[in-house]
Amino acid sequence: MDYQDLFNKSQNELETIGEIVTKVNKFLDVLAAYHEDEDSFDMMVAGISVNLYAVCMGAERLFSNIANDIDGYMPTGVQWQQKLFEQMSVAIAGKRPRVIRPDTLSFLLELRSYKISVRGGSGQDLDEQRIIAMALRLPEGYEAFRTDCLAFHQALNKQPLQQTLTVYPSSPPYAAT
Repeated sequence: MDYQDLFNKSQNELETIGEIVTKVNKFLDVLAAYHEDEDSFDMMVAGISVNLYAVCMGAERLFSNIANDIDGYMPTGVQWQQKLFEQMSVAIAGKRPRVIRPDTLSFLLELRSYKISVRGGSGQDLDEQRIIAMALRLPEGYEAFRTDCLAFHQALNKQPLQQTLTVYPSSPPYAAT
């Protein structure tokens, strides 16, 4: 089976996320210069938070492509994003190897929990220290995510996979450990 289209979509998403990581780093540089100007500081933190949110959304899109194109199952429900991240952390026999390692899963789940707090609150409710801490961890977390995704695609092209997809209407085709 040819996974070139999936690889291309993943590569594009990884490049977009990489550009966002660069923006966050620039925000952090500017933030250091404006730490005493409260209004500017707040604007920089808000800019960082929007970009952190975008990174999480990019990971969700990349994983959704894998879930739809290979797994044949896309989680649903209130916790669908968490279930999707967990689905990507385990191999599915006969279909694909795991996409991300446990430490990458932990990072993404932390980023996801941050995304939930940003989505659910107003700009004035943001925990500035938490945002900055997450932004400082972002380059390392992104590199682990990128490395895992590229290793996944390399492994995917080397292993024999089922040619047919099984539809899983109500339960996931994996058992998260």
